[in-house]
Amino acid sequence: MKSEIKKFFKERSKDISRMIKDKAFFNLSRKWLARSIFYKYNYNYTWLGRPIIKYPDDIIVMQELLWRLKPDLVIETGIAHGGSIVFTASMLKMMDVKNFKVIGIDIDIRKHNLDEIKKSPVYKNLELHEGSSIDLKIFNKIKKNIKKYKKILVILDSNHSHNHVLQELNLYSKFVTKNSYLILPDTYIDFMPKNTFQKWEKGNNTYTAMKEFLRKNKNFKIDYQINKKSLISEAIEGYLKRIK
Repeated sequence: MKSEIKKFFKERSKDISRMIKDKAFFNLSRKWLARSIFYKYNYNYTWLGRPIIKYPDDIIVMQELLWRLKPDLVIETGIAHGGSIVFTASMLKMMDVKNFKVIGIDIDIRKHNLDEIKKSPVYKNLELHEGSSIDLKIFNKIKKNIKKYKKILVILDSNHSHNHVLQELNLYSKFVTKNSYLILPDTYIDFMPKNTFQKWEKGNNTYTAMKEFLRKNKNFKIDYQINKKSLISEAIEGYLKRIK
């Protein structure tokens, strides 16, 4: 039985290697991704009733990462409708991670969204903060209450401008435990054609902030293996692993 499992994963690895060498398929995937933004394709899905605003590929990849790490604390900046924090909490609950918490931060937690989030079966595992993720009062409040957690993962998904994300990186990277991840879901902004987005722009976004952060911080490196199998993703090169 184990030999059959090994065979499956070996064959899959070969197929992924062949796929990423296929330039035509790669370019087609990028064109599809850019076109999908025009229709807000990533708004089409919900998780436990809450809009999650992610591509299905990214949801599955995140599930795989959570299963591998089983963090007892996840900090996510940007809540919106609450789908992402509810997804993370539901995964950790299903994985039977003991005494876990998911902390969400958003500058504007709207009442109609909060009312629905409170109905979630995982609400008791959530801790929500309203305000800017770079507000030191919020940062220090979180910092004071996380010492008991052993495996911490951070997702930065709020304001996608360069300066804001860079400040988030410099603050929240301190919380990420060794061999865990700092995830930036919207790096794809810099890979899309100019004027694809109304609010965000090439040269001033999550990806550019990440690259500046990595030039100065040697505790993290991009985990390119995660992106290889997923050509439809918002988080292009956006999985940073803490290596020391």
